[in-house]
Amino acid sequence: MNYLSRLMEARNISVKELSEQSGISVSLIRNYIRNDDAIEHAYKPTVQALAKALGVTPRDLVVGGKRMKNKILKTEVEKAAEHLCKCLREYTDEPMYLSMTVFTRDNTIKDEESDEIPDYYSITLHNADIEEVEDIILTLSESKRVFYGEDGIREVRPFPEERG
Repeated sequence: MNYLSRLMEARNISVKELSEQSGISVSLIRNYIRNDDAIEHAYKPTVQALAKALGVTPRDLVVGGKRMKNKILKTEVEKAAEHLCKCLREYTDEPMYLSMTVFTRDNTIKDEESDEIPDYYSITLHNADIEEVEDIILTLSESKRVFYGEDGIREVRPFPEERG
């Protein structure tokens, strides 16, 4: 697995930006991205410069493992949360409340027809400037199941599904 490209993607850093931050040439960074094991054979100062620019240890960048997976996941979750904050600020000047639950591989809601185990999410969004719970007017409230195919998300279905 190429942790360099995964981390760059998670942190939304382009090859050019990483080159500027690390002092490593664009062509060399592209080579490390294209060739999964190339970074393992890179010069130590090169790996150190890339790791420093990305905020990880050289070992994490080369070897990866659970620590690196955790860093990438943390970065992805933070990026998604920050994006949602920005979207809500652009939506209205009013205070908003957003609650979201995500449950992966939820075997309690597996598809009866295919026995496939989906992921699940639930979203509640409303104005936060209210006095009483009875005054809540939901802007968004939905729950969905996410099913996967070979190339990623195949289908997203409302949950519970409306029966016809």
